[in-house]
Amino acid sequence: MKVIMKKIFFALVIAALALTGCESRLNIDQKGVIGQENFYQTEADAQSALTSAYYMAGRWFSNSMQTTAGWNDCPWLCIWEYASDDMFVAGENKGDGASGNEIQTFRATMDNASIQGAYEAYYMIINACNLVICNFENKEGVTPTMMSCVAQARVLRAYTQHLIALAWGTAPIVREILPV
Repeated sequence: MKVIMKKIFFALVIAALALTGCESRLNIDQKGVIGQENFYQTEADAQSALTSAYYMAGRWFSNSMQTTAGWNDCPWLCIWEYASDDMFVAGENKGDGASGNEIQTFRATMDNASIQGAYEAYYMIINACNLVICNFENKEGVTPTMMSCVAQARVLRAYTQHLIALAWGTAPIVREILPV
């Protein structure tokens, strides 16, 4: 009986300790992360945000653009090269690269994964530009460096909007930050 009582006592002590944890020690700020409300303050933040927009645009020409399409070819090739005679879309088997083959053989519709992914990728670039423009354009104490970053983001956004117009015709012009 004594052994059972000891086991029950220890079980109750362990349960009490488990249920009365120090919650204040669990609420710690994540290291290496700056909240959006604390960012977009300094010249360095403006340059960092612009660098992010350029990085996003650079990914357009490589195969590392992560969109809902999930393809492994770059958006630039999908939209501008697959339909030309300059490339041949090939793969391991007949089903590999099916959305690219649809574009190359002029059978693609608007529900083609590559076309949808490229459209999404363009607006990812525009959103990165809008983060710079909207957060630094009318800020108090704007410096020449911040104004330069805003101007560069405007040019990159206009170029991206131009490419959308070339590929799809008239498309929505987005001048605010899109919800993610």
